[in-house]
Amino acid sequence: MNVKRVFTIATIAATIASGGLTTVHTLHCAAQDKEAIQRQYDKAQKFVRLEMGAVRVTDVDQFVEAVKPLLPPTRDKSKPNRNDVRALAEQYDLLKRPKGNRQLQFRTGDISYWYDEGLEKWQLALEFLARQIILRVAARDNKKIRTQGDLSALATGVVADLDTAADAKWGPP
Repeated sequence: MNVKRVFTIATIAATIASGGLTTVHTLHCAAQDKEAIQRQYDKAQKFVRLEMGAVRVTDVDQFVEAVKPLLPPTRDKSKPNRNDVRALAEQYDLLKRPKGNRQLQFRTGDISYWYDEGLEKWQLALEFLARQIILRVAARDNKKIRTQGDLSALATGVVADLDTAADAKWGPP
């Protein structure tokens, strides 16, 4: 029986981690895939601290290695439409209410904001991945982040480290 699978970032991470490749962009997740992606996030979170209103990555090299499987399979330089932005936000669980920081759930205005930023898809993926890592660390450490602006400020340093991981995975832009 030939079963068609639909992949999410979790499936992509598991496939990449096992040495396989995938180009599937439709994103739905099976239970075992959620566990695989959770393990990758857990690895990355070990190296991230929220301290006094700032984010600190304690070991950049290990963080870079831990997040590589969480990155998209390629550096997609196309510009996303609003539906693409929403799909990426969904992929990185930003449309769900984060534990401990429920006010940071993405809404229609946030989707419009990111669409208007004019980033390429790969850049948007890094921005959203940084936010998801920070939200997970905040939940783990029981830290409050008041606004999307505060989250953006915290994400700046993490995005820079994710950019390093992107260059290591895909090569320079």
